[in-house]
Amino acid sequence: MSVIDEKTIENILMGILLGMAKSEQNLEVKLLAARALLNALQFMNGLLEKENIRLYLLDLIVACALDAHSEVQTTALQVLIDFVKYQYHNLLPNVQVPL
Repeated sequence: MSVIDEKTIENILMGILLGMAKSEQNLEVKLLAARALLNALQFMNGLLEKENIRLYLLDLIVACALDAHSEVQTTALQVLIDFVKYQYHNLLPNVQVPL
């Protein structure tokens, strides 16, 4: 089993983020980028320990979940579920318990 180095992971993530950006008008590109992120999250745990990257990615996922196209919304919500699964330990301090 080969190990993917952090620089390669950063490059992959950058390409995915560009495809998921609000400015991306091509529906197919946005949908493929969201699907790529869904497949890549499990390899990005080390990179996602960096708060600025984690929060930016979370904002982007939520923005895609609010996209006008239902396919992008659905895929983004699937990504969000996996994101929370892998990053729960980092997100827990940000969750406020209602009184």
